[in-house]
Amino acid sequence: MITIQQLSQELGIGVDTLRVWERRFGFPTPERNTRGHRLYPPAQIDDLRIIKKLQNLGHRPKQLFALTAAERRALLNQQHVDDRHHDLQQLVTTVAAAQLDKELRTQLQQRGIEAFILEFAVPLLEVMDRGWLTGKLSIAREHLLSDCLATILKEQLVPRAYGPRIVFTTLSGERHKLGLLLSAVLFHQQGCDCHLVMEELPVAEVLSIVDFFAADAVALSFSIQIAPRQAKRDLAWLRKGLPSHIKMIAGGFALRNGMHLPGISVCTDLGQISSLCAREFPDLNLQKPTG
Repeated sequence: MITIQQLSQELGIGVDTLRVWERRFGFPTPERNTRGHRLYPPAQIDDLRIIKKLQNLGHRPKQLFALTAAERRALLNQQHVDDRHHDLQQLVTTVAAAQLDKELRTQLQQRGIEAFILEFAVPLLEVMDRGWLTGKLSIAREHLLSDCLATILKEQLVPRAYGPRIVFTTLSGERHKLGLLLSAVLFHQQGCDCHLVMEELPVAEVLSIVDFFAADAVALSFSIQIAPRQAKRDLAWLRKGLPSHIKMIAGGFALRNGMHLPGISVCTDLGQISSLCAREFPDLNLQKPTG
């Protein structure tokens, strides 16, 4: 048996979320030790892992908790990769490791960076997620693909002498950073001077890092493993702590339900970054050198 903190770390489900599920849906049903602390048996851990995988595929908790454990497992087994992504599935599962970098760079050269991200990298990550969730993609293979993609994307972030300076970072507990990297490259393409901080930061440290870079804005990403309530609380705290002239941009799966946060631009669609830049940085084109 494991504690609620250990369960949260292993599955990437917030402690608050686990407690809400227990209260609202009657699952999980942990045992208690002599001190009254929650302990989770292996069967419930496996079932929660399936619930998390199905949630990543777009299923809502209310729907999932209405099913039995056997029905949830059967539902997961029914998930298939979209036929439109057949070529990407081949890349994810069969292309030799030595050829992955070459294939990704060929796609970048043929498409250009913006189309590479929106039309290739985003679907690629979706295929990788599904492969991992259904057990068709090993953790080692996933890390290899992610590292190849991240290396190529980071090469695009050449410092600029002009444009609004944006710091991109994640908060403690956020393990998924590729989405943040994708958005940083797209902001860079719009003419922003983007600085990526890949290490997770405590909320209070974001204030210091913004000051260190003399940033005009800070962008944060919140994946599905972060509870929306926690994301909203952290963003509100940061907004209150940052000077009013520092813009805040937030995105990620945890904010997908249209969360409204005063003084913060929420963007959960990478395709909307160009319009966001036009709105938040109207003088951006005027700052670019003319040749």
